[in-house]
Amino acid sequence: AVRKFNLKPRDGVQYLQLRGFLSAEPGDIATFLHETKGLSKRKLGDYLGERGERHAELLSAYVRRFDFAGLSFVGAIRAFLSPFRLPGEAQKIDRIMCEFASHFVSQAPGVFSS
Repeated sequence: AVRKFNLKPRDGVQYLQLRGFLSAEPGDIATFLHETKGLSKRKLGDYLGERGERHAELLSAYVRRFDFAGLSFVGAIRAFLSPFRLPGEAQKIDRIMCEFASHFVSQAPGVFSS
């Protein structure tokens, strides 16, 4: 499944779903993506940034797997970006970083207060 994901992410996820190892729920897929070792960082970033309602739910579920409480902004962004590489497409980067920002601010209220 990891090899399939690293070639084409949708195929890797679909492979696990068809064999009953992974449900179609965004939270289950997010857990797989967050906890599985050996996934291509580039492919993971590309997959997380995909457009569409299901991918938005998946991205949100993936970001919620991170605990940023007590971390500085720099520490949080390092922890967030270490498992994957940001894709090259601006819209994908925007989707990923907006979701990160929303989750970070919810866990660190007042960090950017003036």
